[in-house]
Amino acid sequence: MVALYVASSEPYSGKTLTCLVLGKRWQGAGLRVGYTKPLGLLPVTMGKEVTDEDAQFVAEHLQLEASPSNLCPIVLDAETCRMPVEEAEEALLRRYLHGYGPAGLRDFAAWSGMSVGEAVPVLERLVSEVVEVEVEGKRVLALREDLEELRNAVLDDGEQCVRLLPSFDCFMLGHKDKSHLVDEAYYKRVYRKAGWLSPVVLVNGRVLGVWSHKQKGKRLHITIEPFTKVSRIIHKGIHKEANDLAHLFDTICEVTFV
Repeated sequence: MVALYVASSEPYSGKTLTCLVLGKRWQGAGLRVGYTKPLGLLPVTMGKEVTDEDAQFVAEHLQLEASPSNLCPIVLDAETCRMPVEEAEEALLRRYLHGYGPAGLRDFAAWSGMSVGEAVPVLERLVSEVVEVEVEGKRVLALREDLEELRNAVLDDGEQCVRLLPSFDCFMLGHKDKSHLVDEAYYKRVYRKAGWLSPVVLVNGRVLGVWSHKQKGKRLHITIEPFTKVSRIIHKGIHKEANDLAHLFDTICEVTFV
């Protein structure tokens, strides 16, 4: 999977059209395409849920099978802007646990900008919706409605889910405690000085190494720096991810392990 972020400091700069054109091009090349808009300001009804007008437009034209909440997790409409503070805090915790759970209350506090003391009463108000679960010996929180999906989220025997995540990917930024993502010995290789976050090689949800790329003409040079020995199946998965990235840049890929 390759993630491409389309952003602008100006409104109405053509972000949605850019996503649509690129999506059409990649679909024409035989690639699977997804889309999400983190924050929407143009609410429309899609089925029984509310999503963003731009997100709906892209999803319809690319014929994406995605739920409205995945297309645009947060839509600010007039009702949302008038939402009482406590109700907004509760909605924020639900959204967080749905996207990043299971997670601890300290994780939510760090992500949201609240103090732990401010987060505690939010959790107490959602006591009927949030349950405590154990993950790798730690007690963390999850939404009750997500439990069945979480229990079924397992890989087949021998399956390795390999991803090349870009720098500052949101997957790496949702928790205060990063021990489930990266071993302590390699923490500073990933979360670097001055707030920099390295692009990472992710295998089954844990960081196996870091990577970088340089483009020279029609060649994309990708350098992989694994922290441990790489198996043949993971090696193959990395090459597949690299080839997808090269396709994105319309280049030929060269992968080097160092």
